[in-house]
Amino acid sequence: MLAIDLMMIGLLIFSVILLTGAKIMIKNRYIKTIIILPAVYAPFSNLIEGYILGESSITPIIIYSIIMLLIFWWGYKSNKHIYSIHNVKQKNVINIIENYLDAKNIKYETTEPKIYLTDLCKTIHIDSLTEINLDCRDIKDLDFYNELVEDVRLKIKEIKGRRISLEGLFYLAGFGIMYWIRGSFLVGFIK
Repeated sequence: MLAIDLMMIGLLIFSVILLTGAKIMIKNRYIKTIIILPAVYAPFSNLIEGYILGESSITPIIIYSIIMLLIFWWGYKSNKHIYSIHNVKQKNVINIIENYLDAKNIKYETTEPKIYLTDLCKTIHIDSLTEINLDCRDIKDLDFYNELVEDVRLKIKEIKGRRISLEGLFYLAGFGIMYWIRGSFLVGFIK
């Protein structure tokens, strides 16, 4: 129950933040970590409880811990240079990156959803579904990588205007569904 409650509280907080219209840029690896921790907690606590009650040995706990650590490490490494941008249009992010590249005299070609750096043979991907994903894995070794990411982070906050956050509404609806499921179904199972 604690894991479900933690997931619901996190979902509610995130949806309210998005509904305020705040322009946010977060590293994807942190979001994935926050999402996976409550989901991992319930099975792990069941294994610990079984061990304390003498129903199982320590081996499943060790195996589960190793597998979860490997999955966590793989996810952390694979999402290292990907950023989630919320409450901003994809076109605005592309314009910010293009303005930065123009100021640095770096040649590029823009074909949505990517910007190809012609002289460097590198690509910046800017995907947009409900949120904008800025994938900088290809340019992580370039000298200006950190400066570009910081420029995007600062410039998105300067964008005028508010958007209705469909993503925030989606997460709020997800919270409502989880609250209804927890209240209706899980109470019946516990009794």
